[in-house]
Amino acid sequence: MASTPNTFPDTPWLIIPGGSKPTARAIVADQLMALAPDYLSEDTGTLNAYRAMLSQ
Repeated sequence: MASTPNTFPDTPWLIIPGGSKPTARAIVADQLMALAPDYLSEDTGTLNAYRAMLSQ
């Protein structure tokens, strides 16, 4: 099979190494955090409300 030239130079899967899963996961995690850095931040008010509901 002949290789074709890269027509999409900004595609992320071309820069993520497939042979090292920890490295690939770290690269993907860094990119996701760059896109939405506050995605994983906790809302303490919501957490406390759920804890109160669960303790009843």
